[in-house]
Amino acid sequence: MQQGHPIPERIANAPEIKEHMRFYIEAFFDLTSERQIGFAEGPIPFFAIVNYARLLDCDAEDFADLLYFIREMDSEYLSFRAKKNN
Repeated sequence: MQQGHPIPERIANAPEIKEHMRFYIEAFFDLTSERQIGFAEGPIPFFAIVNYARLLDCDAEDFADLLYFIREMDSEYLSFRAKKNN
């Protein structure tokens, strides 16, 4: 914008992140470095999520939510990467 260029479409139309979801998105980005990388990227390991929850002193309900959202985002991420690589 400072140089007079238009805002890229993906930024101009980026989804709005609800405040209560920021925690899960930040957790996903923190945990994504824990995935196994070999012939292909693997999912974020369960115990990486467990350890993250312990670090934050999550109770059982918070852990269940964290696990659900991380796995959902991870599934979408891995699908995206697989399509991109084909």
